[in-house]
Amino acid sequence: MPIASWLRRSLPVLFFLAASTATAVETRQEFDKRITAELRARDPMAADLFVRADAAVAAGDHETAVALYRQVRARQPDFTHATRRLAGVLLQTGRDVEALELFRDAVATDPSRLNLAALASALVAPRGGKPPTADDKGKAVSICEGLTTGPQNEPVVLQQCAWVGIAGDSLPLTVAAAATLERIVPDEMSTTYFAAISHAVQGQFIRAELDLRRARDRGLAEAEYQRLRAAFRASWPWWVTVSFWSVIGVALWSAAMTGLLVVGIILSRATLKEAESIPESSIDGAGPSRVAVLRRIYAAVIAVAAASYYLSLPLLIAVVLLFAGGVFYLFTLIGRIPIQLAVGLVVVVVVTIFSILKSLLVMSRDEDPGMRADLEANPRLKSVLEEVAARIGTRPVDSVFLLPGTEFAVMERGGVLKRMRERADRCLLVGVGVLDGFRLNAFRAVLAHEYGHFVNRDTSGGGFALSVRRSMNRMAQGLAASGSKMAFSPAWWFLAAFSRLFARISHGASRLQEVMADRWAVSAYGAAPFSSGLRHVIERSIRFGVHAQLTVLDMQATHTPVNNLYAYTPKHQASEDEVRRAVDEALSRQPTVYDSHPSPTQRFEWASRIGGPDTRGDGDADDAWQLFEKRREIEVEMTSRAFV
Repeated sequence: MPIASWLRRSLPVLFFLAASTATAVETRQEFDKRITAELRARDPMAADLFVRADAAVAAGDHETAVALYRQVRARQPDFTHATRRLAGVLLQTGRDVEALELFRDAVATDPSRLNLAALASALVAPRGGKPPTADDKGKAVSICEGLTTGPQNEPVVLQQCAWVGIAGDSLPLTVAAAATLERIVPDEMSTTYFAAISHAVQGQFIRAELDLRRARDRGLAEAEYQRLRAAFRASWPWWVTVSFWSVIGVALWSAAMTGLLVVGIILSRATLKEAESIPESSIDGAGPSRVAVLRRIYAAVIAVAAASYYLSLPLLIAVVLLFAGGVFYLFTLIGRIPIQLAVGLVVVVVVTIFSILKSLLVMSRDEDPGMRADLEANPRLKSVLEEVAARIGTRPVDSVFLLPGTEFAVMERGGVLKRMRERADRCLLVGVGVLDGFRLNAFRAVLAHEYGHFVNRDTSGGGFALSVRRSMNRMAQGLAASGSKMAFSPAWWFLAAFSRLFARISHGASRLQEVMADRWAVSAYGAAPFSSGLRHVIERSIRFGVHAQLTVLDMQATHTPVNNLYAYTPKHQASEDEVRRAVDEALSRQPTVYDSHPSPTQRFEWASRIGGPDTRGDGDADDAWQLFEKRREIEVEMTSRAFV
């Protein structure tokens, strides 16, 4: 294995790493001070030579150190600390034969735990470029097994024995030594260093990675850290590699999403502040220059959020696979694989990945959203469309589509280039359910609001954001259709989190667009007609919804189809008080951060503060249905579409 080969090549260096560590009750400096004092009491000159030799080792001057240690040994042959350190320098400089003889001599003179551990380390060190023999490994492991089971726990002994276990192919010895080190000296650099290696050889790679990082924080050289980390990662199984980078990816993704959320919150507050500054702002519809800046920032943030969605999909696939792999791993730990559950899990994983990939293939089609109204056959409608466009200063819509509900909106159809060049097909969507009681001047004001979106180019961009919404919807539909909608599904977690984030950002931009479009409408037709039109659209959406529900109940009770939903009178009428209460709640409700529009109350207030021209009385008595020819035919056709 890469780890084992790296360890064996590094044993001489690692021997000195261990030798520099504190004992159980004293630091290396305290230990040196104590043994030097003992030597000085016997031979002051030998003590001076010993201090100079240690300094030479620290300075990297090995030859000077060898000469000085030899002099100390010659003067005091039973001072085995000098013999052991001399042998260590010789081992480090490649003179392993002589080093091994000196280690044995130190043990013969004083069989202390330090000398025995040093001898065991030397026995498993490469000699002459060759690995240690099986016999030497066995002897070293045997020595250390005796050292690690005793009552004494000197860290330096345990550290050297941990290496003996690795080089001697004795995993239990390594684990035992490292575990004791973690217990007695948990805060030392060398402890976390040895713990990292112990966990790595046990296959606990993530824990080993964390231990190694702690060792670096506590003083491990960067070069040593990088070398050992590379050895760890080269030994990772593929699933550990994927898991590690997936965790990193999820963490980075979460941080990025949090950043986007913070930006979205800031932009939402800036939007509200801008809307509330209307009295100090221009009311020519365009608004102040800071609005343009705010819109550009919104566009950039939405583009980044949309791009992050597509970049997240490969990570999502990896997480789904890891999730399934984790479940199967749990089965192996239990010792039993539930066949039915395992097969179901495989099916869910396949369907989930297929849904993710399929969501990337969503194509937009410019299909007619409703029944096209012939503008030439409805000249009064065409005249109003052109009149309002001229008043706003923009091109009128090219097409009007009628729908069964109470919609009132605009859109553009065509490619990106057409939209950017303002040559796209401009469409007005009108739900015929909104037309009853819609006074003509209020109709014009609401239409002016929709034209304001064209002027502000709200409909020319946003293709990227729209494709993201379509992709998320396609993925959600695929998951739901397959029955894989589970509370523990990573794909559903992702959709739930990202959809809320994207709505928070994109709907904030939408609220700004609505505020700016309101300015156009109020500056063109005045506050009263605009507020009346907005109030009418909201009220009709509620009243028509109640009417449609009661009509459906009658149809179910009598099993008789209704020819004209809009002219039909249900047998049971809703309580006017309840309907009025629902309307009042809709008009006064407070918006959430995920709403795409400001609250009606806010819009009424802002409109009144702008004021605008007084156009009251201009068409107040006329109904918007007068703009359309053949009303009954339209209502019958919309009825058939409503109950398809």
